[in-house]
Amino acid sequence: MNAKFGKSGFLTRFYLRRDWLRIFFWILGLAGLMGAAAAKFDGLYGTEKALNSIAETLKTPAMVSLFGPFSDAVKTNPAIIYAAEMMVFMGLFAAMMNIYFAVRNTRAEEDSGVAELVRAHAIGKQSQLLAATLELIVINLLAGIIEAAGLQAANMTGSTVEGDWLFGLGLAAFGLMFGRSACSSPSSYPVAVRQP
Repeated sequence: MNAKFGKSGFLTRFYLRRDWLRIFFWILGLAGLMGAAAAKFDGLYGTEKALNSIAETLKTPAMVSLFGPFSDAVKTNPAIIYAAEMMVFMGLFAAMMNIYFAVRNTRAEEDSGVAELVRAHAIGKQSQLLAATLELIVINLLAGIIEAAGLQAANMTGSTVEGDWLFGLGLAAFGLMFGRSACSSPSSYPVAVRQP
């Protein structure tokens, strides 16, 4: 076990130190976009007429294919409309962020030859993948907390503390799934898969 994952903590700290500025700007961009959009939704859908209009629009076949089925079983408010519309868009941005960091720490290093240099030292065979995964967990946890806090600060009509945290942490989990699937490096595949 130690031979496979040796020095994973060191490598994780290295990745976080190296990428801290990129992480900062990605999280700032995601959380800023979420907070700014949430702050505008009360103005956009503050009236009963606007809420009814957007609720009907979200039930059309084109919108259902884009956002999924919209149910107005509960009284529609700006927070419900925000969740229906923004989860898809913010999920795409979260997926892009996670794929970026996953590829940067695995496949890009494999292609540039850095991975071989790292493995030439006392680093476990799977340490690079574990470190990249741990970095993604830290990034997504930070992003989820900051996004949830941003939604709470926006104080949309109809939003609750539980809903804000569910949205923020759910988005983080969604992004992490994409990042983890992009995190496998060619060197972790069986030898038979890598042969031409």
